[in-house]
Amino acid sequence: MRLFFALQPDAETSLDVISFRDSTLPPLDRPVPIANLHVTLAFLGEVTESRLEQLFDLASGVSMTPFEITFDELGYWPKPRILWIGASHTPAILLDVVRQLTGVARGLHIPMQKRLYRAHITIARNCRTPPPASALPPHIAARFTAFTLFCSRRTKSGVRYEALGDFNSRD
Repeated sequence: MRLFFALQPDAETSLDVISFRDSTLPPLDRPVPIANLHVTLAFLGEVTESRLEQLFDLASGVSMTPFEITFDELGYWPKPRILWIGASHTPAILLDVVRQLTGVARGLHIPMQKRLYRAHITIARNCRTPPPASALPPHIAARFTAFTLFCSRRTKSGVRYEALGDFNSRD
């Protein structure tokens, strides 16, 4: 199973992201469907079902307090051809959750990529060119109170992300 931990935006935030994308940018070849919008915390890759229970047990010990983040940047990564909106400031709470989840994965001997964490929401894939320089940056505030373990499943209509479990924050 191809797994990842992520923050799932609420309906209002997801609609704001889609509205920004569709009103600010030219038509895109592969826009991300609203149901697939998320902020990746830790990409785990292929994980056997036999490790799922351990993963749930360890993830339930991750401490997260509710926090707010503002997505105020529009970005483009040419190598994977990804168009995204991101946060110019990542709250310390979010960085700590990422650190804890990376520790959970390493504790289960799941190899993790070492790269600087960048809070972002992918809004389109397979973009051949960056967004126009004149594109207005987003300003979308979001509040998160939980993180989710997702399974990425390929279907005839494209990739679908299935929530396997939510982990609520500690108030």
